[in-house]
Amino acid sequence: MPPSRQPAPAVFSPRRIYLDDAGGAALLAEARAARLAVPEGNPASPHAEGRA
Repeated sequence: MPPSRQPAPAVFSPRRIYLDDAGGAALLAEARAARLAVPEGNPASPHAEGRA
């Protein structure tokens, strides 16, 4: 590959960033009430952030 077409090197960081595209969406009042009525987290989540 010519130098101008080389892929950028990967940069690894010990910090994880959780990106959730639905996280900024506004909730209906009914959805908010239902969400607040249950415990937080997802015990079936494959990663620790989801189980917290």
